[in-house]
Amino acid sequence: MRNERIIYLILKEDNYITAKQISEIMGLSRKLIVQSIQEIKDELPEYGARLEVKKGRGYRIQIHDKMNFDAHFQIPLTQNMIKTQTSDSHSERVIFLCRKLLSQEKPITISSLAAQMYLSKGAIEEDLKQAYELLADYQLSVEAWQNKGLIVIGEEKNKRLAITDLIGVYYNFYLLKEVDPDYWRWIACENDEASKIRHLIYDVLQSCHIRIKDINVQRITAYLIVMRHRCAAWYPLYLTDEEKAEMQEWPEIQYVQLLFDHLIIENPDFCVDEDERGIVAQLFRVSQETPDASGFLSSPDLCKRGNQVIQAIEKSLVNPRIRMLVTTGTLREALKNLICKALFRIQWNLPENGHFINQITDIAVLNSPICYYVACKLAALVQEEINYSFSVEEITKLVQIIYHECEQIEIPHRQLKMLTHCENGMDMAALMIERWKRLFGEFIESNQAVELYEVRELARKNYDCILLLTLDFAYKETIPPFFTAFIPNKDDISQFINDYILPCYELESYLPDQEKISFHEHSAFKSEAQFIHQLANKVCPQTGQGKLLEKQLKQDFLSSFLVLNEEVIILLGDQEIVKKEIFQIHRFKHAIRWKGRTVKMICFAVLDLDNPVRIKVLEILCRKLSAGRILSRYESKNKALIEAMVQAVRAELKINLIR
Repeated sequence: MRNERIIYLILKEDNYITAKQISEIMGLSRKLIVQSIQEIKDELPEYGARLEVKKGRGYRIQIHDKMNFDAHFQIPLTQNMIKTQTSDSHSERVIFLCRKLLSQEKPITISSLAAQMYLSKGAIEEDLKQAYELLADYQLSVEAWQNKGLIVIGEEKNKRLAITDLIGVYYNFYLLKEVDPDYWRWIACENDEASKIRHLIYDVLQSCHIRIKDINVQRITAYLIVMRHRCAAWYPLYLTDEEKAEMQEWPEIQYVQLLFDHLIIENPDFCVDEDERGIVAQLFRVSQETPDASGFLSSPDLCKRGNQVIQAIEKSLVNPRIRMLVTTGTLREALKNLICKALFRIQWNLPENGHFINQITDIAVLNSPICYYVACKLAALVQEEINYSFSVEEITKLVQIIYHECEQIEIPHRQLKMLTHCENGMDMAALMIERWKRLFGEFIESNQAVELYEVRELARKNYDCILLLTLDFAYKETIPPFFTAFIPNKDDISQFINDYILPCYELESYLPDQEKISFHEHSAFKSEAQFIHQLANKVCPQTGQGKLLEKQLKQDFLSSFLVLNEEVIILLGDQEIVKKEIFQIHRFKHAIRWKGRTVKMICFAVLDLDNPVRIKVLEILCRKLSAGRILSRYESKNKALIEAMVQAVRAELKINLIR
């Protein structure tokens, strides 16, 4: 209902909200919004509230009888929020559309989808496009049937896996029973039933002495529930005779048989045919963590192909240190195991894990760019050989092993710290937000996933427009954690690290320890220009090269920036400027002193200042920081551009800039 959606949007705001803002969020005309607001104004007094209207500021709801108001509006508003994803989040709307498309047995029209989201058809075009891309990762396509609507086309197994991976993304599982019955039909179960299935799986794993991570046990549990409902609705799966013959020798077949014997005792609906159990055996096989116990590498064909891929990677490696790392036993075996699992997924048409937003788990925050670069390089070479993209989790495993191997063979690196163990449903970008919450309080409201998604989408569309690096110098002696917005194109970030981060370490190695410049020394210089002059002459003793470097450094370093209170610096500029700033920061290991202040946190934001959409990112970064004094300094010939940026920041942050 449109009016309930408007009420929710008004209540969500701490202050006033205008009709224009509501119309932009909902994708409806301002005239229609004003008409609905008048209806709301007449209706609210009956339920213990009134609509406060303030000219020039907008609308706000005052509640004086909360019990009466909640009794009438609380349940509908909760259902509406879950059903239509009203947090104004593009990512949540995409997930909603994926869920709706997958749960339909008949075609559904775009108009119907838009109506359920209380948006116009035009307003969900971009959301639909992203939904199609996510479903395509499961080898599913969406076809438009003339005069009927949209329908998902693809193998039944891939539909089930997509439905499974959607469970737990952006909503309360048990509320779906009332707010989305179409989807609930495929995942329906009681809480104790899911728990029993999960414990039965653990019992089987323990008795068979195999290990599967908790997140994968949960995924198999969810798949079993989806499988049961799809079989009951006559959506069966079939294996070919060749596939059955190959699987007969798998130890997982016995594990799954034992599991189903227990499941049938609990619920006769789990009495399914051999083909269905074979798919579960595939999930068991690819989910196992211990290579020796899994029997995963026992397939001669996979072993042979895996060795061929490793040999091809070794031949293509130019960097001698990376080649030396790959020849070490631990990394070689780990890489081979990941390659064989990837080959297994390709062979049995099993989609990769973590396609849907917030599905990747157990992500470590890495502050070793070199280790991360090496892992990404190896992943890129694997992709070239077998056309398989490693997940962030798989790359993280490689980084951990590379870090330990670096220690053994004394390759320079930065200390790798496992800062946290992510809970189910978090990815690297979400982890960044969670860490910022711990440092700065409620950085982003719990129901506002839009910021996280906007950051990720901006990076996805144009890497130049935003790069977020958070460097925490307050509590660590070494270079601190390395955060990035989630960037699907690994080539971009690898190129960035290769061009701008690795040279920092190479530069360090050329300077004797006694000649290194610290930020404490920097604060003693009369000006940044003097510091740059000193740095350029130490890096390039030759007069000509030194002057050229000094000119470039002055052009790049003496650029736009903002300083928030005494703990945060936000650097603004185009990509080249901020990359050079990162180059400078990575040179030093001590707490930064800037204008007499100890700076604990540095946030680099690469922004195209004449783009209002990207200015929004600045507002996202600063919204919950309670920024007090902001200093600004600009070196730009385009005064109109600078003034436009200042006005945009003032409008977004509602704070005063001090020139």
